[in-house]
Amino acid sequence: MLEEFFKSMGIGVSRFADKAGLSLDSVNQFLVGRRSLGLADSHRFANYFGTSASFWVGLQRAFEDEVDAQRKT
Repeated sequence: MLEEFFKSMGIGVSRFADKAGLSLDSVNQFLVGRRSLGLADSHRFANYFGTSASFWVGLQRAFEDEVDAQRKT
């Protein structure tokens, strides 16, 4: 879902990482689900995209719930 968000906004991952103060490796790990989006990261995403940190925390929580549900089946 995060990758779709970048595409819909016409933003490159490298540019986002640079402007948000995150490493490109971290952002790529978020995109492939290998790294969770923590509170500090959520604030960086929120500042960049003009959203709230709780929006990003909610997306992370929804992703984790989906992964848990898939593991149980």
